[in-house]
Amino acid sequence: MLSDLSGGLKLLCLCFLAINPGLATNAEPAHDVATVEGTTSGIRSLVGNVLGRAGIWPRATTAVPGTCAGTQLVPYRQNGVSVWGMFNRFPLPLFRNDGGTRVNNGWPWGRINTVNTNPYTGGPYTAVVRSYNFELAECDFAPDGVTTTKVLCINGQFPGPLIEANYGDNISVTLTNSLKDQGTSMHWHGFLQTNANAQDGVPGVTQCPIIPGGNLTYNFRAELYGTSWYAVGATGPMVIYGPSQVGYDIDLGPVILNEWYRQNFAYYVQRYMNPLSKGGPALPLASSNLINGKMRFPCSKAKTPCTAADYAKFNFTSGRTHRLRLVNTGAGAIQKFSIDNHVMTVIANDFMPIQPYDTSMIALGVGQRADVIVRATGKPTDVVWMRSNIVGCSLNDGSLTEALAIIYYEKSDHVSLPTAGPNQGPAASTSLTSCANDPLTKTVPAYPLAIDPTPELYTFNISLHSNGTNLLFYMNNATASYNYDVPALLAVIGNTNGLSWWPSTNSKVLNHTATSVRVVLYNYDDSAHPIHLHGHNAQILNVGVGQWDGSIVRPDNPQRRDVFIMPPGSDSTPSFLALQWPANNPGMWPLHCHFAWHSSMGLVANFFEMRDVIGQPSTHGHVPRAWINDIIIPSCDTWHVWSTAQGVIPTDIDSGVKARDLDGFYTDARYEEDGRVMARELFPGAGVPSHGNYTSRYERIMKEIKAQMAASEGAEPDAHPVVVRRAKKPEYNARGIEIWKGGV
Repeated sequence: MLSDLSGGLKLLCLCFLAINPGLATNAEPAHDVATVEGTTSGIRSLVGNVLGRAGIWPRATTAVPGTCAGTQLVPYRQNGVSVWGMFNRFPLPLFRNDGGTRVNNGWPWGRINTVNTNPYTGGPYTAVVRSYNFELAECDFAPDGVTTTKVLCINGQFPGPLIEANYGDNISVTLTNSLKDQGTSMHWHGFLQTNANAQDGVPGVTQCPIIPGGNLTYNFRAELYGTSWYAVGATGPMVIYGPSQVGYDIDLGPVILNEWYRQNFAYYVQRYMNPLSKGGPALPLASSNLINGKMRFPCSKAKTPCTAADYAKFNFTSGRTHRLRLVNTGAGAIQKFSIDNHVMTVIANDFMPIQPYDTSMIALGVGQRADVIVRATGKPTDVVWMRSNIVGCSLNDGSLTEALAIIYYEKSDHVSLPTAGPNQGPAASTSLTSCANDPLTKTVPAYPLAIDPTPELYTFNISLHSNGTNLLFYMNNATASYNYDVPALLAVIGNTNGLSWWPSTNSKVLNHTATSVRVVLYNYDDSAHPIHLHGHNAQILNVGVGQWDGSIVRPDNPQRRDVFIMPPGSDSTPSFLALQWPANNPGMWPLHCHFAWHSSMGLVANFFEMRDVIGQPSTHGHVPRAWINDIIIPSCDTWHVWSTAQGVIPTDIDSGVKARDLDGFYTDARYEEDGRVMARELFPGAGVPSHGNYTSRYERIMKEIKAQMAASEGAEPDAHPVVVRRAKKPEYNARGIEIWKGGV
């Protein structure tokens, strides 16, 4: 995807960021002069990888051993030491049995299954900690054969390494930022982070960025199970082993889908935020598409050096069932996934097990996941294409819209390319040009939870229009931007005026009596929007075109997931999406479009839940004071010192909200030639601040926050502690279905 984000930087996609990314170059490395002859032993392929890691880029003149026909690019040069898409990669286990795992009734999660336990209240606590050490750095790779420099990578890999844990385990990840001039943070997609808002990893919302050379350890629990991904500029998969309502023989693991760009995030957002006076937006166009970080770009279309690359490969065994964990880690594309002449049984959407149904094509918006079971109905000698297409609902330059990977059956030659044309099989569903998920009538959660009939209601009209300088997305009359020095979470905690000092975060502080939140979105834009909610799964009440009539698809058990595609609308006829979730997780939780460009242009709202208990003594079970005093505030002080020492006051350019006049809120924000941003106005009408003035204002704000924290030291919560927030016993509706709500 984005070359410096290797899979998609999208901070204010509110997932992660890289601060002040430099532009990538596309020149072939000057030392790319060695040639390695193809052999059948595989020794030269190994030597090629060793030389590649040493910075010497061999190019084979014939097929590289261990790759499919026609490949001339050695594996290390394509993806570093990443194992994704490699032939004969070991399948995943049913669960992790190391690190102190205790098995009860045959499973680490005991007798819990997908239908007998509320996943939000009845999950296990194993006390096992799964620890990882990640280093974020820049690498030179060619995922589709076209050389790209300064790809963000994790531990020398693109895509990044797998994080795996059992349901109920704790996960600890220490992230070291080895970038020279970029801050970063790490977001864990779809994890609830219950009572752990500070671990959500959203700069400008829950934390300040990690400075170059710095590190931060994230600790959180695997409260749900299934397939997900992490994002830190670079991306990688996460698997939480848990119950399955459908048996299968082989778990082939993650199938990572993302579009690919030739330049970095800053390049595209600068062009997208081009002022109207200078011609207006230039659309960000993807040049390629990848499966597990690989694809073979047609080199005849390449404008820079290109070498025939390998395809990702998978093994099927005739008559066996195979689990595939699909995940879209892209920036701005809806993926349409299929396997020629095979039917997929969908068993989970995002982190939510569902009643199985069959299909032959699955639409995945950015951030969405689908776990599927595929029976190998082919012959033992078959070779089959796996496909993922971005036509129809995604911006691209037309060079390569369909990513391909190869499925080799057990007696095939493991080298040949498939020859058959596309064939979706007998259960073809969503068309390539449809910008929608499968119908809500098909996607039925395995564990039923009914809607809360008394939610707090918010309605937003989404529109794209000019503020006089740029085109921006608005939710009603607000467009979101963020200050990395003082995250919105701290602003609400410490400032008696709430968010008045930085109003453009578009944040809503929920009433303390709210048991649930209902949000109705109307889309007056002609683009689809994959809407993502942090800190919760959302019940998807209904989706369609026109005005919502209040009808709900299965009120006793609506679909639940953390991302859902909202279809395109128009100026005259909007599309709508109605969703609801319980107001029971203390913290600041973004709701935003997961297209990087759209959230960068302001398509974000934040919902602040249970404000009165945030930062209270940790004995009350909420976001504890220690996290704020010992982690968040010191990291913000460090970030402020580093960022102001760079000679500029970093703005939310890094979240993608680029140089713009936000209804007079910024009076000056512009780019230097190196992509950095000049000083900006923090307070309307006060003039562009000097660094000294900015620092004094920062110190004043942080002083207020620290004073608020000190004033509550040792005190009981002012009102509404946790014991009255959560119902002691489940509530049921007249039909005997548990109601999904917080409790007062």
